[in-house]
Amino acid sequence: MGKTLLEALGEKNQQEVDSIVRVLVKGVAKDYAEYKELCGKIRGLMIAQDHIEDLLRANREDGDNE
Repeated sequence: MGKTLLEALGEKNQQEVDSIVRVLVKGVAKDYAEYKELCGKIRGLMIAQDHIEDLLRANREDGDNE
């Protein structure tokens, strides 16, 4: 069974979070403003990931009830 669109989107979000975290860990942010921006991107992606996981869970539960 292939990945659903939501699963693929969730994986893409996680890849982006991992990429940003690598930048932060390396200390590459040129100033505090860039650091804050990167942290904000991670926060936004994690919020989106929570929504995706909620939708996937609800979809699985709907399938179980059929």
